[in-house]
Amino acid sequence: MREIKFRGKRIDNGKWVYGMPYSFKPCLDLKTDTVYILIFNPKWDMEAQFNYLKDPIAFAHLEDTIWKVIPESVGQYTELRDVNKKEVYEGDKVGWPNPDKFGIVKFGFYDNGQCYEDEITGNGWYLEVYDKSRGISIHELDDRYKYTRRHKYLSCKVISNVYKNLELLKEKN
Repeated sequence: MREIKFRGKRIDNGKWVYGMPYSFKPCLDLKTDTVYILIFNPKWDMEAQFNYLKDPIAFAHLEDTIWKVIPESVGQYTELRDVNKKEVYEGDKVGWPNPDKFGIVKFGFYDNGQCYEDEITGNGWYLEVYDKSRGISIHELDDRYKYTRRHKYLSCKVISNVYKNLELLKEKN
């Protein structure tokens, strides 16, 4: 069974939290003029989430398991791990021993140049690789980047993420 989870950076203390977003549409806190996305503790089922949203005051004692996160920081788990067995998320910056090369993990439609004209090659997880000597290239997360298909390890390691490096976030958008 596929493991679906997300992470996001909390607005109040900057720590990373893991769980399921209520919605990907950002909300606005009118008191603080802050934009956020709600992430629920993964142990909560849909009924508990709905009950909280229906009456947040009655569930205020559970606030420490509901987090307001920065919308741009939300990334989905890829079901892959790096060489150190660390989970890899959308928006992670991965690196190899060559310091002139790194990649950003992304999800969506991509064109890796293997089709004619403006056709889209695929849809799914891919690496946008930045190489000082070769420029930018797009690579599907396939067996070339995994040690083994069975264990789903990437042959690189997570070194940062686009939210920690704001210049990468600007390049992403």
